[in-house]
Amino acid sequence: MRFKIFNKCIIGLVLYVISCYAIATEGLFLEGFGAISRGMGGTAASHYVGPASMMVNPATMGLSDTTGEVLLGFDLITTDISATNLGTGEKVSSSTHSHNRGPYVAPQIAFTSKVSNWTFGAGMFAQAGVGVEYGESSFLSRGDIGETGYAAGADTGLENASRLFILDIPLAASFKVNDDLSVGATLDAKWTGLNLDYLFGSKQLGSLIGDGRASGSLLGLVGTLPDPRGVHISVSKNKEVSSGVDGWGYSGRLGMAYKVTPKTNLGISYMFKSKMNDLKGNGTVTAVDGIVGNIPIEGQVRVLDFNSPAKLDVGVSHQFTDKFLVALDLSRVFWKDALKDIKVGFASDRRRC
Repeated sequence: MRFKIFNKCIIGLVLYVISCYAIATEGLFLEGFGAISRGMGGTAASHYVGPASMMVNPATMGLSDTTGEVLLGFDLITTDISATNLGTGEKVSSSTHSHNRGPYVAPQIAFTSKVSNWTFGAGMFAQAGVGVEYGESSFLSRGDIGETGYAAGADTGLENASRLFILDIPLAASFKVNDDLSVGATLDAKWTGLNLDYLFGSKQLGSLIGDGRASGSLLGLVGTLPDPRGVHISVSKNKEVSSGVDGWGYSGRLGMAYKVTPKTNLGISYMFKSKMNDLKGNGTVTAVDGIVGNIPIEGQVRVLDFNSPAKLDVGVSHQFTDKFLVALDLSRVFWKDALKDIKVGFASDRRRC
């Protein structure tokens, strides 16, 4: 007997494994690019921070007096995030289950070259890098039973983990219009890789179905099980960079830097929402049943419309002395226009005897 399974879920939550990081990294953006910006609290909109300037405001490349620079470095990315079961008080920490989620190294490579009033540059940076791994024996890996959810759940032995890595490859140019004004722009190639192991309890899945945000023939299969407890999705590779699903796309930036006074700069930059192809890869969807057990189904997973949001940066800096600079940046990330939902599709052809 031959059958096809296609499941396309519009999941009504930005994955908890991503949203937890917003305090430190805004989820899809590291807190700074290059050592100078990191040392200045991530500010870079109005003052020159070396070749890494192209990652925030490319117009500030025109503020450099050098004919060219090279940046070689790396980010060491680690996470230590805990989750708590409010029903039982149980806790689990990602730091105790670290395999391929961290720590890992992300590159910082860039160069700039000045030609008359023009400055050109190119680079490769980690725009984002986050991940957690809670293992396979915590409360997050329990299917639902009864009215108390995880508190009364049975162990499934399935992983709960994630890793997100976004690589940004900008081609940049800035032009010094006059002694006070510089403008700049970048065209960015972007690669996104995602590992994901996540268990949807039967109650959570039921809520999504009730809201019309999950559909497909796979749900019909789950409905035929004698004691359904949830559905687990796994699309993951135990590699340093290579991910379970990945894809390429593009974005860009526009920037302006203006000398308000000889020692005070104003900078404004805007990064456009990225346009990403679907992230694709092979994965496994497992229907969890209390009587039959785990029923794994292999197929192709697609993560649709996984775009980085647009971002506006406004900054002011003042050079009090040759050795004392004060800078302030304000950022507005337009989250409502990107990643409102995580859209996941699953398709499988399988023979059953």
